[in-house]
Amino acid sequence: MRTALLWLALGFCVPLAAGCDQATSRHGLQGTVTLDSEPLAKGSIAFVPLPGTKGPPAGGPIRDGSYSVGSDGGTFVGKFSVSIKASRKTGRKEHDSMGNLVDQFEQYIPRRYNRDTELTAEVTVSGPNRFDFELDLK
Repeated sequence: MRTALLWLALGFCVPLAAGCDQATSRHGLQGTVTLDSEPLAKGSIAFVPLPGTKGPPAGGPIRDGSYSVGSDGGTFVGKFSVSIKASRKTGRKEHDSMGNLVDQFEQYIPRRYNRDTELTAEVTVSGPNRFDFELDLK
């Protein structure tokens, strides 16, 4: 009797595990970012889940206009708000918390691409989950 119950339980559980929803698996992301038609030399990108999409957020560096986030650090399936940032030296100096004179940096990507982002992406099970973003300073 115990053996029969064990086989019955396994027969029920194995299909559930095998059919595990791929929406709860992480997916890699990749793409390009241009600013005024030129590859963004250096920056960062973040994918933040929109309401109704399970976390976690994901992101990484942008180098020479490209980014890539592996599936181990990727997102679940769903809709995401995308934030792109990049900073540069202003040419001015400022005092840090220790009183040292250091270079001052500014965020030069318009707010509509980060703090007040208009950018979105939808990650799907079938992929390829490649998202290219063409930004402009206007």
